[in-house]
Amino acid sequence: MERNINSIRGKSFIKKIEVYEKKLEKIIQASLIILISTIFTITFIQIINRYIFHHSIIWIEEITLYLFIWMIFLGMSLGIKKSEHLRMIEILMRLPLKLQLLVHWITSLFMLFLLIIMLISSIGLIQNTMGQVALVSGIPRIYFYLSITIGAFFGIFFILTKLFKGELKNI
Repeated sequence: MERNINSIRGKSFIKKIEVYEKKLEKIIQASLIILISTIFTITFIQIINRYIFHHSIIWIEEITLYLFIWMIFLGMSLGIKKSEHLRMIEILMRLPLKLQLLVHWITSLFMLFLLIIMLISSIGLIQNTMGQVALVSGIPRIYFYLSITIGAFFGIFFILTKLFKGELKNI
């Protein structure tokens, strides 16, 4: 009886995690669409200004770079969620099933370890750059380096949810 109650609680907990996971995935996807649209728009404006009006807006290159960095780290976490990161599937599929599972565990734990290091390092980076601003745009650098922290956090969340739900083959 006790075991059934715990398994029911576990299933409802997994359902709650799945709801948050789907919401987070949609937020990241929408953010990526906004980021790429913004990069495209301001780059297009820069091209028009340079070649038609012979005038450059100096902050556009800096902003484009930082938006691209945000796109990279959010995209990284989404790639982890959707299992679309680089891996050697052809070699992995030739291994025996038990060895495949072991390789999945090892790689997911290694990715988790690296993301934790990235998260901790990014927090230190943010602390070291408090009060600094970007040279041209004047935007505080914390907003740019926060992309590393958020991307690593989301990546850790997605790996842990896959491990918790037992989706090791999809990591």
